[in-house]
Order: sequence, then structure tokens, then C-alpha cells
Amino acid sequence: YGLSNSELKIQLSNDRINILHDNNDFVNYLNNVNSSRVLKELNFKYVTEEQLTVNLKKLDKPIELSVFHMNDRSLNSKQRQLCRLFELLDYEFDVIILTEIWTLNIDFYANLLSGYNFCYDLPKDSKVGGVGLFIRNTFTVHELPQFKIPSTSTSVIENMWVEVTKQSSKYIIGGIYRHPNQNVAEFSSSLEPVLNCISGQKLPCIIAGDINIDLTKTRVNENTSRYVDGLLTNNFLPTVLMPTRITPFSATLIDHMYYFEGCSKRQDKIVQSGNLLNDISDHLPNFMLVLHDKVMPTKRPQIRIMSKQNREKFCDALGNTDWSTVYAESDVNSAYNIFINIVSDVFYNSFPLKTLSRKRARDKKWITAGLKKCSKTKNKLYKKWITKRNPEDEKIYKQYRVIYRKVASEAEADYYKQMFDTKSNNIKQLWTNLNTVCSFKHRSKGNNIAQLNDGVNITSDAAEISNYINKYFANIRNDLQKKFEDSKSVLCSSNTNEFMRYCNNSVNKSMFLQPANAAEISHLIGQLNGSKSPGPDDIGPRLIKESALALSQPLVHIFNLSFTTGIVSDKLKIA
Repeated sequence: YGLSNSELKIQLSNDRINILHDNNDFVNYLNNVNSSRVLKELNFKYVTEEQLTVNLKKLDKPIELSVFHMNDRSLNSKQRQLCRLFELLDYEFDVIILTEIWTLNIDFYANLLSGYNFCYDLPKDSKVGGVGLFIRNTFTVHELPQFKIPSTSTSVIENMWVEVTKQSSKYIIGGIYRHPNQNVAEFSSSLEPVLNCISGQKLPCIIAGDINIDLTKTRVNENTSRYVDGLLTNNFLPTVLMPTRITPFSATLIDHMYYFEGCSKRQDKIVQSGNLLNDISDHLPNFMLVLHDKVMPTKRPQIRIMSKQNREKFCDALGNTDWSTVYAESDVNSAYNIFINIVSDVFYNSFPLKTLSRKRARDKKWITAGLKKCSKTKNKLYKKWITKRNPEDEKIYKQYRVIYRKVASEAEADYYKQMFDTKSNNIKQLWTNLNTVCSFKHRSKGNNIAQLNDGVNITSDAAEISNYINKYFANIRNDLQKKFEDSKSVLCSSNTNEFMRYCNNSVNKSMFLQPANAAEISHLIGQLNGSKSPGPDDIGPRLIKESALALSQPLVHIFNLSFTTGIVSDKLKIA
């Protein structure tokens, strides 16, 4: 098997009974050669999904950037399990790096994770391999092709490098998949210039991927030892310290994450990392959190709860409202302003803003309470098996896994059956749902303008580009008006408007409108489409239809004022 005598001795004497807790050889090696503050505060551990959720809630520092990595061995076959995993987690990672995604139907999964943009690098001569990055679509992203490592016949790799900006923080993110049984020394020499270039910059960097180099053999394998020394020389610290691929016969650390702190003088960042105990593939997922004192935590959104009780409260309040101040007005704008202020006050009192709970802040579409409980039980059985390696524990775990997957698949199938039910969805909604699930309509990745040429100067400064574009669009009206005035003066000077003296004077009051009544207004309100979005007042058509009886009389007065004066309220002109 190509093992040296010292490697064979370690493999034969390795005690697998407590593999999740006693495999500290690589940690001890790093502590001997590197005494950095980040390594001392790393606190690496194995966690289940629920333990990770609890730990994230207990953090006393905000997360500046979070990165998740997993080798999923074909995104095409594991995409539903992957979505199920992220639905169960009460946290959305900023960057998700997937390795060995394979080439099958890859374009179909651009919209796999809602709220993320997808970029990838695929193998050229094989369907196996590849690396993909899901990055939050609220970030500014620039690809960095200058860091791309070339693939050769003896060192086959796929890699992707981007610069991401989250608020005021910038990071270089690298995703790498190195194919197994390749030349380690050649890969190390190819990666060295990239690490050297990045370490000379101020920006921090996180690299993650399936490197297929077992770091537990650092003490006994010369090529592995040189590879790790090259990382540490360029100030890249490995943050995954325990085995990531555990089988009944081996435990290897081949999935890596490296962290470069950057050249900032501030030393207030804390890094936490770990392996997630999950059985999607034979590689455990890895995660890394960069904590920072200055970054503000993301606030949960506020919503108005449109419950039946609150809607009834709204209708009752409008029914008891005195509209005499509206009827007393003879000016359309004044009457409508009083009317909408009264309705808005009742709306805000009936539907106060509530902070969205953490459990509902993420939309878990088909994950029920029972399914979450089943997932916790499955994870406990999985942890017990890979810790003790008892064949009976393996049998119990695999039997329960079959049941869990069947129940989860049925729940997911029921959700999509309802989503694509032609009886409850029109054609437009069906296509909307289809494009949400699939990738027929790719989400816009946004266009980042690197340079702008205004005809005089060329600038690449983001602030100057933004100011120029804002100035251009803000002055469109003035420019058009100036052109119109210039053309008008030309027409007047050439007496081309003399035809006006042949036209009769306009006749005022040449049209009669029958006054509106409450029955007509109620009928029109009843024809509103209840599924449409609300206007600037946040009051949707469904709520207006339910309170039509209370609203019809004041609206009759306002519309009749418009008919008699020929004036439409300014606020009614706002779309």
C-alpha cells in the first residue's frame, strides 16, 4: 500500500475506540511548530446539527464571516440531502464550498440554495471532481483568475478564487479539489506561489477543499510534512484538526480549511472551527467562523402578523370610526389625507410590528417538528457508531437511517406536489415555482462596473463611478426639459404655431359623470385581486375587501369631490 514502516506501525497500533476525542497527533504537531494566538483560541470540535445551532446562539461576539465546506460526491445525487441539511440548521453560512460536485446537470442547480449565487470550476476530461461556491447574493464578488492553479496530468485539480465584500470586510476565498493519488510535491510547488502572493497582501484569506493529503501523517510522511511547513511559512494556519473521513477501517484528515489573518495590525479576530457529524457522504462537513468585535450582528426582520384576530380587530375599529372630519372637507387632497391617516393609524394599531422569531427567520418548507426530532435521533446513532465502531450500533444506525430518509422524502414530495398542483396554482404561479426550484431562469449575479469612461477621464474608483451614475440619472429630467425648451423656442420663432388662432376655445364642463354611490364602490372593491401586493400604505387588497363596508362611504365622498373639482388626490397618483 506504499506505507513506510513508521506509517504501518501507527496504522496497526491506532485505537479506534475513541477516535473523535483521542486523535490529537496533528494538533500536537502544530502546537510544537506554531504558537499563534489563533491556534490557541481555535477550540476545534465535532458537533451535531443541533449542537452547532446551540453553540451559534451562545456566541457573545458577532460573526464577521462564516464558511462551510463539504465533499458531497456528486451534487446531482446529493442535492436534496444537502438542502435538507441547511433547512435543519438555524443558520445561513456566508460562503458554502462544495468539492467533488461532478459535472452531471450542474447548470440545473444554480438556484438550488435560495439567497445564494453559484460559481464553479469543473474537470475537463472527466465527470468526477470539480468545486463549486455558493456565495450570499448580498455580497459583492469579484473572481480572481490570477490565483488559479493550472491542472496537469500528474497533478489534476479544480480550483476557484474570489474576493468577497461583506459590509466593510473583504476576504479572499479559495475552493480547491485535488484528485487522489496525484503528485503531492508538484501540487505543493504549484500552491506555494499563490500562498506567497496572498500573504503579501492585506486581505485575510480562507481556503477550503478536499485536498486528499492526510494531515494525520505529518510526522511520518516527508511530503506531507513539507506541505504543512509550506502552509505555515506563508502564515496559513490549518483550522481542521481532526479526521474528516472516517470508515470502519481508517480515519484520515483529507478535507482542509486554511486561514490567513491578513496584514492588519488589529488582533481582535477569533476563529472557531469544527467537523459536523453528518452522513450525507463519507466525508464529514467542515465549518469555520471568524468572530469580530466591530461587526454588527444581523438584525432579524420585523413583520406584521395578519392573523384572523388582528383582521377582525381592524374591521371593527374602522366600523366604529367617525368620518365626519372627512365629510367636512371640500378639498380633495385634504379629505384624502385625513382619510388615509385615520386608516393607517387603525392599521398600525391592529397590526403592530413584531420581530420575527429565530425559528421562523428561515423558511423551513417541509421540515416538521417530527422530522427534526428524527434527524436528531439519527445523528446521535451516527455519532455513537463512528465513536465506538460497534457492529451492532452500525446496524441500528443504518436501519434508522433508512426509515428517516423515507419519511423525509415523503414530506418533501408532498410539499412539491402542493407547489405544482394545477388546481391551486395558475399557470403564471406554476412557472414562478418551477423557476424557483430549477435553474431555467438564472438569478442575476449583478454587474460590477470595474471602470467607467465618461468621455474625458477613465476612473476605477467605486465612489466616483457611483457619483457619476447618480448624477447622470438625476439630471435626465433637466436635460430633457432643456431640449424641449430649445425646440419650443425654434417653433415659436418660425411662427409654426399660428394654427392655434383657427381653433375654437376649449369648452369647460363638457363632460358629465354620474356621482358615485356606496354600492358601486363596494362592488369595485369586491373585484380587487386579493393576491396582489399592497401599496405604499402597506394595506393589501385582501384587507380592503374585508373592510369594504366601513370604507365605502368616505371613499364615495372623496371620489365625488374629484368628479366635481376635476382634481385627483396627489397620494392616489403614487404607484
